[in-house]
Amino acid sequence: FMASHQVGIAQLAIQYCSELVNDSTRRGAFFPGVNFGAGSKFGTPSGRSAVIAPIVNSALGTSLNSQDSAGMTTELNALMGNLGCGDGSSCSAAREQAVTKAVCAAAIGSAGVLVN
Repeated sequence: FMASHQVGIAQLAIQYCSELVNDSTRRGAFFPGVNFGAGSKFGTPSGRSAVIAPIVNSALGTSLNSQDSAGMTTELNALMGNLGCGDGSSCSAAREQAVTKAVCAAAIGSAGVLVN
């Protein structure tokens, strides 16, 4: 497993998440509780959870004892805050989508997914 393989995986994860978030039908089905651009308040715990929970559940599954879904949730929550949508204020629609793409790509390009 070489560095170029990891770069390829990262690029695939970014492209997959970008397509998911850019397609309003798929985005709505994957993130049913999120209305992007309507002040969904990613800065609130429930706003972040509406984005993070479907990603973690899809990336790690819900019945794998060996996966640390709580740890991944904590890290994605911190990432979302570090990207500027975690301070309790609403982000613009474009920023919400960019942050969602980043959080999604971080999860599905992670070791938790690749090791399985």
